[in-house]
Amino acid sequence: MPQTDTKKRDPVPFALTRPLTYVGTATSDWQMNPLHDQSEWGEEVRRALRGEKNGLHVPVTREELPSSDLHGRRIWEAAAEAGGNAIRISLDFAELCPEPGLFLKDVMARTIRTLARCRARGLLPILTLHHWTHPKRFAAYDSRGNIKRGALEHPGIVEHFRFYVQSVARSLFDSVLLREALEAAGDIDAERWSEVPLVTRFVTLNEPVCMTVTPYVMGHFPPYQRFRFLKVLRLERKLKAMHRIAYEELHEAARAAGLPDERSVHVGMAHNVAGSMIPFLNDFAGWGLVERLQWGVASDFVGLQYYCRSRLNFRLHWPFLTLRGLNLRTWSDFPDTEVYPRGLEDVLRRASHMFPGMPLWVSEFGFADRTDRKRPAWILDSVASVIRAMNDDVPIHGALLWTLTDNFEWQYGMSMRFGIYGKDGDRLPNDDGSQLSSREAWSACTSHLLHPTPESAAHLAALSRQAHEQLEEAFTSKAGAGPGDERSRTIRPAGPDMQTA
Repeated sequence: MPQTDTKKRDPVPFALTRPLTYVGTATSDWQMNPLHDQSEWGEEVRRALRGEKNGLHVPVTREELPSSDLHGRRIWEAAAEAGGNAIRISLDFAELCPEPGLFLKDVMARTIRTLARCRARGLLPILTLHHWTHPKRFAAYDSRGNIKRGALEHPGIVEHFRFYVQSVARSLFDSVLLREALEAAGDIDAERWSEVPLVTRFVTLNEPVCMTVTPYVMGHFPPYQRFRFLKVLRLERKLKAMHRIAYEELHEAARAAGLPDERSVHVGMAHNVAGSMIPFLNDFAGWGLVERLQWGVASDFVGLQYYCRSRLNFRLHWPFLTLRGLNLRTWSDFPDTEVYPRGLEDVLRRASHMFPGMPLWVSEFGFADRTDRKRPAWILDSVASVIRAMNDDVPIHGALLWTLTDNFEWQYGMSMRFGIYGKDGDRLPNDDGSQLSSREAWSACTSHLLHPTPESAAHLAALSRQAHEQLEEAFTSKAGAGPGDERSRTIRPAGPDMQTA
C-alpha cells in the first residue's frame, strides 16, 4: 500500500492511533425523491418525463426513479446495517418552503420522524439545510417553460432562506412540536426523543461551487448559463449571507432551548475540492472559493467533499484539452474524472493548514461503479488516506461515504451508481457473496475507524489485498472496461465536471 512521505510511517496501512468520532453514510433528500417537483431540478425531471426539452444528459423513466418517501423504513434499516454511528440527511429547501411565507409542517414532521428512527438505530443525524434545490417559485421561465433566471438570483431568496431556517430550528428545538410530530407515527418513543436534541450537527450549504460555478460558468445545472464569472462572485455573497443566517439562527435556537455548552449545536459548510487542477480553476472554483466563502464567517467545523483528481491533458482530437485521467484503472463510471484516493489525504492536510485548529469532516467521498467490483479497493484506499492524516494529528472528526443508496445523480439521472445499496435499500445484485462488495468493505472500515485494534487493522489490510485483486480482474473483463464501454456512451458529453454528489 503506497504511503505519503511523512515523518511518521505506520507499520501497517490501517494502523490507527485514535478512534474517529463519527462514521457513516451521506444522503440527499431530493436525490432520493426526484419526483418532488417544487424546485428548479424537480421542474427539469418533470419536463424530461413529459418528453419536453430539458437539461438532463440521459433519458429517465418514472419507474426507475427512487423514492425514500415510499421505502424509507428499509432504507434507514440499511443505513444501520451499513455500519457506523452517523447518517447525513438533507432537507429539501424547495419542498419545505415552496413559496414566500409558506412552511409545510407536515413535510417537516415526516423528516422529524426519520431523524428519530435513525437515532433509535444508533445513528446520529447530521442535517444538511441546503443541498442545491431552490424553490422554482423564485426562478423565472419564458413562455415555453425554459428557465431564464435561477432562483438564487432572486432578490428575495436570502430572506426566504432566513424564514426557512427559522422554521426548521423552531421545529427541531421545541419539545412540544417534536412530541406532536413523533406521536403521530405510532412506532416511536415520543417521550424519549422529544426531550433530547434530535440533531446537533448541521451543514448549512452543500458544495456552494455547484450553486455558482457549475450552473453559471460550466452551464451544467439550471439555469444553464456559461462564463458568468462576475455573477458567480455576486451569488457567492448571497451564499455567504445564507450560511451566516443559518449559523446564527441555529445557535440562537439551541440557546433558547436551554442546551448546555457541551450539547450545543455544531454548524459548518461542506465544500467540494479536487486533488489537483489547473491553477486558475483551483483559485476561482476550488480552494479559492473555499477561502472566499469561509473568510469572515463563523463556523464550528469545515466539511470537505472529495471525489477525484482532475488533470489537464492534451489529445489529438477535439476538444484538444481535457480534464481527464490517463490510467484506465483509475476511472470510475463518472465522466472525465480520475479516481485518486491519496488526494483525500492531500486535501485534509491542506485544509488543516488553511484553517488551523478547525475541526474537519470528510462530509462526502465516494465512487460511481455500477458493477461494484472496483469500488471496494477505492473505498479502502481512501480510508487509508484518512488514517494517515489522522495519525499525523490532522483534526478529523468524521467521515461519511457517498452514498447509502443509488439515487438521482443530477444531470446524469440514474446512470451513475454511487450507492452501496440499491435505490430502495435492497442489496446490490452483485452483493451475493460472489465478490467483495462495497457494503462489506465499508462496514469493516466503520468498525475499525470507531474501534481500532491491531486485529481490525490486519483485517482491513487483508480486505485491501482482496479488493485490489478484484479491481485488477475487473479491468481485464468487459464489465470493467471503463468510460469507453457501452453504458457510458449513452451519456451526452458534458465537458470537465467538478461536481459529483
